[in-house]
Amino acid sequence: MNVEDFEPMGSNCEFGFVLQSLGNGVPSLLRWTSIQITDLARLIDADFAECFDKEQVRPHTDDMVLDQRYQWAFHSALKSENGQFVMEPRRLEKLFGIERARLQAAIAKFRERLRGSKVICVFSADGISDEQVMELRVAIDRFSGHGDNGLVVVSSSEEWPGEWAGESELRSLSPRTWRAAVSRLAPWHQSNDADYENWTKLLTAAAAAQG
Repeated sequence: MNVEDFEPMGSNCEFGFVLQSLGNGVPSLLRWTSIQITDLARLIDADFAECFDKEQVRPHTDDMVLDQRYQWAFHSALKSENGQFVMEPRRLEKLFGIERARLQAAIAKFRERLRGSKVICVFSADGISDEQVMELRVAIDRFSGHGDNGLVVVSSSEEWPGEWAGESELRSLSPRTWRAAVSRLAPWHQSNDADYENWTKLLTAAAAAQG
């Protein structure tokens, strides 16, 4: 298994920590992010059009911002306290420009990666329907211009009673599109508390399925 073949897509930072535990510390656009699957599909399908528009960016947590257009939150140097940015306007304007340029560079790298290679996109969350998975599948294919990228959507096994023979099993929805389960997902506000052993088995199975 080559861990560099995997591309984190959200819904939070859990899979970023999983990759880190496997020795992959390469920065990527959606590695340290918070976004729901329908908003992610909308963001990708729009090719990130008008994202990080100044009028749409608000504090989310002290070290995260929210793009309200896509309901996309991510870590940023734009720090805040009590829902307000904490720097004076001129410095905020300068830092906003720097952050926007950084984000645009990350988007360009993400676009090049999905369009130019065969990666396995990974999204994890509970409460997701097969229809939502397929909406994301369609958005990824439109964005990349081909159908060779894999997509694995991971939920906790307790959400699928009777569905799985065991964790790390993949259930195919379409070519290169799978549902999968781990024993549990990390708590939302403690996303480094993952079942790393179970995740590793799942990724090994996904890499084999992708071929």
